[in-house]
Amino acid sequence: MDWLLFVAIVSLSFGIFFIWGDWFIKLKTYLEEPVGSVDDKLLSVRKLVGLVLIVVGAWVCYLAFVYPQLWLFYLVGVLFLFFAGLYLFSPATIKKLSEISDKIVLPTDTIILGMKKFVGVLLILAAGYLFYAVYLAGKIK
Repeated sequence: MDWLLFVAIVSLSFGIFFIWGDWFIKLKTYLEEPVGSVDDKLLSVRKLVGLVLIVVGAWVCYLAFVYPQLWLFYLVGVLFLFFAGLYLFSPATIKKLSEISDKIVLPTDTIILGMKKFVGVLLILAAGYLFYAVYLAGKIK
């Protein structure tokens, strides 16, 4: 039950930060500034990345073949192999996909911080429930 107590403390802490911590927004804006671009760094070693993706994709497909109950691994392995092919043979497509995903991806930080008081209350309520669950678990023993 130690892990449940830890999760409750973390939930309570972030709930308090969201409700009473305007410094949290200042920290967020400071941490949002880009330090570098992962795309450029990965594309500079694209052959190595492609080979690593081939090895990982082949290994995941092998696991799916050995353990048929992990049929979902076939999809994951094929996805790895697909991106390995893109890294090796079509790096421009990878760059274009990255630009598209930068525009499409949902800005979760903005949504969460837009309703930070509501999220804070939910986290505090969850922490209260978890503390109660830890109390009950200790009482049952």
